[in-house]
Amino acid sequence: MERFLSKSLYNEMDDLIERVDELREVLVDARDAESYEDFDDFMDTAWEHAQSMSSDIDELRVEGEELHSNEEEDDDEED
Repeated sequence: MERFLSKSLYNEMDDLIERVDELREVLVDARDAESYEDFDDFMDTAWEHAQSMSSDIDELRVEGEELHSNEEEDDDEED
C-alpha cells in the first residue's frame, strides 16, 4: 500500500506519537499523585507538553497540506 506521507513526515509523526505516549504517562502520574504539590507539578509538565505538541500538530498538518497540494499539482500536470 502506498503511503501518502513522505518518509520525513512519517518519522515526524512517529516522534509525535511517542510524545503523546509520554504525555499519557505524565497524566497517569498526576492521577496517582500523593500530594497536591506533586499533582500540580505533573499537571504543569502535562500542560507544557500539550502546548508544544499543539504547535507541532499544526506544523505537521500544514506539511501534510503542502504535500497534498503538491500531489494534486503533479496529478494535474499528468492530465
